Amino acid sequence: MSKTMSLKGGLIMYAGFGERYQSDESQEGRKVIYLQKNGFDHQEYANEYFKKNDILTIKEIYVGRSSTEVEFVEYPNKRFNTVMFADLNAGGYVRNTGEILAELHNDFVLPKKDAEKFLDTTKIIEKLNTLDSANLYKIK
Repeated sequence: MSKTMSLKGGLIMYAGFGERYQSDESQEGRKVIYLQKNGFDHQEYANEYFKKNDILTIKEIYVGRSSTEVEFVEYPNKRFNTVMFADLNAGGYVRNTGEILAELHNDFVLPKKDAEKFLDTTKIIEKLNTLDSANLYKIK
């Protein structure tokens, strides 16, 4: 299973009103990417709204006892299971470039020398959309 989005700053639904998980600050505005996996029965619902690799803006995170949901600015009043999303950091770069690249392109990644040129999230996605497997190395 890949690393999923952080729950930090999410509203704790089983605690007192307004308490947040591991931080007093809301995470509104933070960016995540849709992985199109890990959601099991929730994934079919999410696929009605998102395509793999869509980048979304967090409006709120709702931390429950056994599951956590996220609401996005782009889709108000709709909640999705957080396990189907991975974080992009505040600077707009993929937190774990190699892992996300592998997920974005069926277990293939750019050679390290090329990957460093494409750390910006938008550039990563644009580059992956133009590459074919002949230009990539297979992860073993």
